Amino acid sequence: MVAAGRVAEDFPVIGEPFMPGRHINDHQKRLLMKHRQNDGVAVAAAKAGLSTATGYRLEKARSAPQEHHFQMTISKFFVLFARDRAGATIDAVLPKLDRASVTAVLSGVVTPANQLCCDDGKAIAAFARVGGIPYHVLPKPGGPIPEAPDWHINNVNAYHSRLKEWLRPFHGVATKNLSHYLGWRRTLEAFGHEKEPGQWLNSALGSGAYQQVTL
Repeated sequence: MVAAGRVAEDFPVIGEPFMPGRHINDHQKRLLMKHRQNDGVAVAAAKAGLSTATGYRLEKARSAPQEHHFQMTISKFFVLFARDRAGATIDAVLPKLDRASVTAVLSGVVTPANQLCCDDGKAIAAFARVGGIPYHVLPKPGGPIPEAPDWHINNVNAYHSRLKEWLRPFHGVATKNLSHYLGWRRTLEAFGHEKEPGQWLNSALGSGAYQQVTL
């Protein structure tokens, strides 16, 4: 069974700002003020690509005395994904992009019985090397190459793409809540079109197809 590993940095999340590693730009502020002429704060913030909370904070800062300056930043964060060809999935927000963080998530899940493919992630490769797990580092974006068509991470790339598209209507989620959204999406993927109330109750009790012990 082949597991695929990927670390992503480009989710629409907010710690304070909408985009990781950047200040809110002047264009977003102008859009917010423009839409505020006709819309409430929540609607105007959404149209400007900001969260509702950020919209209210900017509104408050705009009305504050001039000597008070308002600035918002966010630290870069990383989300690790591992997924096998049958769809078993594990993901986690990493505190750091290093071997220890990857090991904390994948230890006992991805084992030497697996073949691990990753997209040039040094931390993932270090985890596999120390754990004696066969691994294959692929050039980004991790598609198959002619001499080794079975080694690829197309499955996890497709999952990552569906997750990002699903998150888009939320206009950014708080970083502290991202792990909950990841679990929500894993559950939806596992249930497919059969989302019965009993399945949700079982998942809330910690029993569900979305929970995987090994890949």
